[in-house]
Amino acid sequence: MLNTILKNISPRYVYFMGLLPFLILVLMAFSSSLGIDPVKKLEHELGDFSIKFLIFTLAISPIQEIFKVNLVKYRRALGVLTFFYAMCHFLTWVAFDIQFIWELLIRDLIKRPYITIGFLAFVGMTPLAITSNAFFLRKMGPVSWRNLHKLIYPIGLLAGAHFVMVKKVWEVEAMIYLVMILTLVGIRFVMRQRKRKS
Repeated sequence: MLNTILKNISPRYVYFMGLLPFLILVLMAFSSSLGIDPVKKLEHELGDFSIKFLIFTLAISPIQEIFKVNLVKYRRALGVLTFFYAMCHFLTWVAFDIQFIWELLIRDLIKRPYITIGFLAFVGMTPLAITSNAFFLRKMGPVSWRNLHKLIYPIGLLAGAHFVMVKKVWEVEAMIYLVMILTLVGIRFVMRQRKRKS
């Protein structure tokens, strides 16, 4: 029943709904509605939406395996939205926090582990976003393409660790996200082991 309904829902709706929070944040920024520290608020919200879309992306295979609900056609849209918000999160930090002073960027990458981990997650997402279309799937071949996109699992762990570390305290929200990522990666690992044995 649900799969029949989903057949008629285009991934374009996912893009549309996924971009609405960004548009709202832009409007809030221009109307000075982001509070006393707008840059920190903007960075947090962009990073928060990135990790939410990452969790949705990681959840697609387990949902299909456990609940038999096929959301695979939305995976690309969710992955692209994950990267989009991560890129905006990164660019906000570069533009407003370090003001394009590249020496500060390098210094922070060396001295602040949570920035190093977050940067590695962002760098890892980049080739996945670039190759997420049908052109690269044909160019690389399905096996190489799938092997590359398995990077989403270590990237997810890095992103979860970054989100916890950036808080500097054990916040419930960050811990919940990390546990969800660990659970989804663990389920995927179990699924893969079962397929190898069968």
